[in-house]
Amino acid sequence: MNIEIAMRVCGFLFLFLLVLYLPMAAFGYKIGLGPYDSDAELQKINKHPKKLQIGIVLSLMSRGSIIALAIMLFIVFGSYSLILGIVWTISRIGEGLGQFYNEKKYWGLLNIARQYSGTSGAEKNALSARTWHCTVFGESGLSCSGV
Repeated sequence: MNIEIAMRVCGFLFLFLLVLYLPMAAFGYKIGLGPYDSDAELQKINKHPKKLQIGIVLSLMSRGSIIALAIMLFIVFGSYSLILGIVWTISRIGEGLGQFYNEKKYWGLLNIARQYSGTSGAEKNALSARTWHCTVFGESGLSCSGV
């Protein structure tokens, strides 16, 4: 592959990732830590489950783009330091694959939201706690209990 073409593909993938995060947030896929009201979020998910599903699909597209970008950057810049390039590429691919695996936890929020709408009292609080743990700690790679 021509290096100039590979560099253009890298630039496109990077810009694609930046642009992709905007609709992900618009479709209900939250990134990062912050104030979180699990009751309100579960009600939003239950009212509009398609929005979260679209957000998850967009997220999967971004994870695939991260892996593709790592491979393309290795192709472009691997000749400068082969060992560093291999280590960096393997770590980025591992990170992308880990995030792919983590997406099933977000898909589990759909099931929790359905259960949440039909419960009350202590069971509702337990589902709310499971949701908080899944969304707040899920992005950092920690396990999501109960989902």
